[in-house]
Amino acid sequence: MKKHGFTIIELIIVIFIIAAALGLVLPFSINMYNRYKASLEAEKVLTIMLTAQREAFLHGKSKEMTSKDGTLYVNGVPEETITYPVTIKSPLMFFSNGTSSGGIVEVEVDGYGFEIVVEKPLGKISLEDTFYN
Repeated sequence: MKKHGFTIIELIIVIFIIAAALGLVLPFSINMYNRYKASLEAEKVLTIMLTAQREAFLHGKSKEMTSKDGTLYVNGVPEETITYPVTIKSPLMFFSNGTSSGGIVEVEVDGYGFEIVVEKPLGKISLEDTFYN
């Protein structure tokens, strides 16, 4: 009479193979997830910049973005919603005619570095990963 099913050795081998696969894949997945969460935080700075650019054009008033001691300032007013270090080496301007002075905004979130690049004169804004971690 033939028995149906798996032996305990076969089950242990399958469990070992699954554990080994998870052991290889899980560290990469966790790092990728942490980088994703950090990029979402950096996108908050990007959103503030896009809003400043739009408001400068719509309301006909230039907006100046600066940083001091890791705090982001728009027209001299600190952005309280950003809780991580932001660095702007030289003041970045969004002019009322829709153009920009151009520049780079560096953002560090949980050991991950990002650069928000503003191209001059037309003010195209992009978020780039600088791979600190």
